Amino acid sequence: MELGRFREAADLASAAAKQAKGAEQAALHLNAAFEGDAGRPGKPRSPRLLPSDPAITHRQNTCHPILPFCYFAIWVRAERLKAFIIKKKGVKCTPLTLGEHLKKHRLTLGLRQEDVASHLGTLREVYERWERDIRMPVISEWPSLLRFLGYYPSTGISESEIVLKARRCQGFDQKTMASAIGVAPEIYRKLEKGSTCPSAEVRMRIMELAIMPHEMHPKPLE
Repeated sequence: MELGRFREAADLASAAAKQAKGAEQAALHLNAAFEGDAGRPGKPRSPRLLPSDPAITHRQNTCHPILPFCYFAIWVRAERLKAFIIKKKGVKCTPLTLGEHLKKHRLTLGLRQEDVASHLGTLREVYERWERDIRMPVISEWPSLLRFLGYYPSTGISESEIVLKARRCQGFDQKTMASAIGVAPEIYRKLEKGSTCPSAEVRMRIMELAIMPHEMHPKPLE
């Protein structure tokens, strides 16, 4: 009788161990599938991340539809989860337009359009047109917009683009900008169009004005 009870207990323990091993393998497969490593031969899987890692954020706690008593949790790195969410919302990895830069930066910070519009001192409808590239900001709105982004949303290095960049960083109109660099307004308009080249002295003044405020002290959101 005692031997029969011992064998029954041993069988139950073996079955429980197999079930636990299967659940662990399923959790590993789900973790790898979420990170995009499953089903790719020759690519090593990412190591399993533990909840104690400070760079990990909890994704979800889901109930299996067939086995309602089997729960599992998926843990991924916070930056990878944020990149996954941004990509799902249709944001390009390498934005090209001002609107794409604004949208990507806003979603990276986890903000709403209302929050950014309030921070920039404008209406949500106006900011929405900026994100959709329907309307460009007026020159006086550029300094606060650049402080929010933390960088200038263009990689152009031509003379005319640098001239325009300096004016946008300062928020000057063409007349004020011409006075700041010591040229006539007509000459400045030609500089911005690229139809003439500045002298060495004027180029130095333009480069000084192109040192943007956000490059020194980015303005944090309140």
